Amino acid sequence: MATTATAHGTDGERGKLAAVLPAYEIGAVLGRGAFAIVYSGRHRRLDREVAIKRLSTELLAEEAARDRFAVEARLLASLDHPHIVRVYDYVEEGEVCALVMERLHGGTLADRLRLGRLPHATACAITLAALHGLEYAHRRGVLHRDVKPENLLFGEHRLLKVGDFGIAKVVGAHGARLTATATGIGTPAFMAPEQVSRSAGPLSSATDIWAVGAVLYEMLAGAPPFPTDGEVGEILVARVTEDPRPLSEPAPDAPKAIAEVVMRALRRRPDERYQTAAAFAEALERAANRALGTRTIAATRIPLHPNPPPADATAAPLLVEPAEADLAPAPDRRRRRRRLGAAIAAVAAAAVVAVVLMVAGGGSPRRGADLASLPGPPPGWPRALSLGADDTVGGPAGVARRVGRGGLSVSVFAGDAAKGDDWSSDPKQSPAAFVRNAGRRSLFPYAMYYQLRAVGRGGRDADNAGEIRRTLADSRLMRIYWRNARAFLRSLGSTGRPVAVSLESGFWALLEQDLGFKDERPDSVHAVVGSSGLRELRGLPDHLPGFASAWQRLRDRYAPRVLIGYDLDDYGTNLDISKELVPRPTVVARAREAGTFFLQIDSFFDFGALEIAFSEEGRNPTRKEVYSTAEKDELVEFVREFTRVSRFPVVLENVPVGNTVMRTIDDRPYHWRDSWVQWMLGDDRSSGLRKLRDAGVIGVYFGVFAAATDRTCPCDAAHDGVTNRGRRGATATSADDDGGYFRARVEALRRAGGLALR
Repeated sequence: MATTATAHGTDGERGKLAAVLPAYEIGAVLGRGAFAIVYSGRHRRLDREVAIKRLSTELLAEEAARDRFAVEARLLASLDHPHIVRVYDYVEEGEVCALVMERLHGGTLADRLRLGRLPHATACAITLAALHGLEYAHRRGVLHRDVKPENLLFGEHRLLKVGDFGIAKVVGAHGARLTATATGIGTPAFMAPEQVSRSAGPLSSATDIWAVGAVLYEMLAGAPPFPTDGEVGEILVARVTEDPRPLSEPAPDAPKAIAEVVMRALRRRPDERYQTAAAFAEALERAANRALGTRTIAATRIPLHPNPPPADATAAPLLVEPAEADLAPAPDRRRRRRRLGAAIAAVAAAAVVAVVLMVAGGGSPRRGADLASLPGPPPGWPRALSLGADDTVGGPAGVARRVGRGGLSVSVFAGDAAKGDDWSSDPKQSPAAFVRNAGRRSLFPYAMYYQLRAVGRGGRDADNAGEIRRTLADSRLMRIYWRNARAFLRSLGSTGRPVAVSLESGFWALLEQDLGFKDERPDSVHAVVGSSGLRELRGLPDHLPGFASAWQRLRDRYAPRVLIGYDLDDYGTNLDISKELVPRPTVVARAREAGTFFLQIDSFFDFGALEIAFSEEGRNPTRKEVYSTAEKDELVEFVREFTRVSRFPVVLENVPVGNTVMRTIDDRPYHWRDSWVQWMLGDDRSSGLRKLRDAGVIGVYFGVFAAATDRTCPCDAAHDGVTNRGRRGATATSADDDGGYFRARVEALRRAGGLALR
C-alpha cells in the first residue's frame, strides 16, 4: 500500500508540474534529494530532452525565499558556457518552483570513480574542463558551493559540464528551517574549511577551488583527501584544524609537479590557494605538460574550452561577504572545539543529498530519425554511415571499388604472441602499412585486435570465461600481451592518422555472461595490469576495468588518434538475436544490461562493436526467423537501447553478405543464402540501414571474417569482371558467389547520397 501511495503521490506532483509547463512532456523521475526531485522531460515543439528540477515546497515556503529563487534562476539562466549545464527556463507558480535544464546522458564523474582511479592525463583534463566552467561563472558573480563528482557530468564526445550551479546558495539561505540547527550547505567530503566555520574566512572563488582540488585528489588517489569514516562532526572538525594527507601517500605514482598543484589548492587558508579558477587551471596545465608530455592532455580527447583573459587583468577574485555565507556566528574561543563540532554536525544535517540530474536509460526508446539526440560518431570517424566488406581477392582495392570513398577497410591482427605466431612476427601484417594502404584508397582503417583469447594457447582459443580469467591472472602471459599491445599502438600511432580498433572479439561477452550468472561486478575479475612490469601501466588497478584503462593509457601515449571499440555481443546477456526471437521487453532489458556492463568496464571507449553472426544461415526451413524482419527489428531495438544507456555509437561487425535474389545463390558451400544485405539495402531508401543509423549505428562491416570456410565474398575470384559462380574449393578466396548484389545495392546508396550521421 505504501508503494501505491508513493506512486500516486509522484503522479500528482507530475501533474502539477505539467500544468505549469504545458510546453513539456513530463517523464520519469530521474533522481530525488532532500530539497528537490528531478524529472525527465521533452519540449514538445523543439523535441529537446531536458531535466526538470522541482524544488520542495517546504524549502521555498516563505515569500523571501521565492524571491531569492527567482533571482538565482535568472542568474543561472544567463550562464552560457560549454562546460556548464544550461538552464533553459524556470517557472514559479502556485506551489511549483522549477528549473528546466539541459539533460546529459554520459553519466557523472562519480560513476567513473566507482570503477577506481583515473589515468593521470584524464584526471587533469576533467579538472581543467571544470575549472574553465567555474572561472566563467565566478567572473559573473556566481559561486558553485557544492562542487563534487556527482555534479560533474558528461555529454557528447566526453564533454564535461558542471551542474547544479547556485542551488547550494538557494538551499543554504533558507534550508535552515528544515533542521533546527542548520548552519551551512555542501557535501562533507568536498567542503572547504570556510564552509565549515566562518573563522576560516568568507566564501570566495577559493572555496570552489578547494572543492575542485579535492575532486582531483580523489581521481588520482582513489579516495578523498580527508577520511570519510566516522562521525560527520569529527570529519568536518578535521577540515578546519588539520591539513590533508599529502597526495604522495595514497598515490605515490602521481607526478610530483601535479601533486604540488593539488596540495596548494587544498590549503586551509583561502588566501594561500589559487585565487582564481584560471590560475589553478594554468598551474595544472603547466605541471601536466611538464610531467606527462605536451600532447598528453589533448590525447584524452576531452574537449576543453578555456575562457579569454579578463578585460581587467587586475580583477579581484569573487568574494562572498560573511553575512551571505550562510554560516553560524564564530564560536567563543574558550569552547571553540566543542562548539565547532556541534555546528559542523548541523552542517552535515543540512547538506544537500546528491541528485543525479542527467542519467542514461529510462523512458521509452527513441522513435524516428532524431539524429541530434543520438550519440555522435567519435572524432575522426567519417561523416556518413560507413560500409566495409571483406574482399579476400581484391583486398583494399576491391573494397574501395565496392564501398567507395570513406568506406571501411578491415583487417584482423591476431595470433599467439607467446609462441611467436601472430601479426607481430609476420612482416606482411604491419599495422602502419595497413593504415597507409587504406588511406591511399580513401578508406577508413578498421582493425580488429584479437590476442587475449589466443596468447599462450598454441593455436587453440580460450572459449570459456574460466580460461580467459586464468590468462588475465597469468603474469607471464599478460606481460607478453601488454608488450604486444604497446607495439601494435606504436605502429598505428606512427602514421598520425585516425584508425578504429575493435578490441578482443568474444572476450568481453564471455566474462559479462559469467559475471551475470554469479552476480559479480567487473572489478572482481583479477587482471594483471599495473603489476605487469610495463612502466606505462604503473599504478593502474589489477582488475577488468583496469584492463580497459590500460588500453586507454597506451593509446593516449602512443596513438592518440586511435578510436578504441568495445566488442559488444548480445550473447553476453544470455541472448542470441541471430538464433531466437524473444519478446521486445526482453530485448530491451538485455540491452540495458549490456549498456550497464559497458559503463562498469570503462565509459571512455569510443564505440561499441556488435557482432551479428559467426556463420551464414543458408536456407533452413526449420528456422522461421532466418528471413524474417522480426529478427532484424530485434537488432534495431537492442542497438537503440544500448546506445540510450551507454551513450556510445555502434559498429556492426560480421554481417553475412549472401542474398536470396541472384540466381547463383544455391545454398551449396560458399553459396549460402542470407537476407541481411537485402533487409538493409534492398529498397530505394535503404530502409533497414536507415533504421539502424537512427538507432545509433555509425558503420557496418559485411563479411563473416571469423568463419572463412562458410562465408560469401563479394569478390571476383574468377577474374571475369563479375561476382558470380566462382571456383569453389577449400579456401576463402574461392567464394565468389554473391552475384554482384552487394556492389549494386551499395552503388544505389551512394548515388542517393549515403546516410549522414549528423
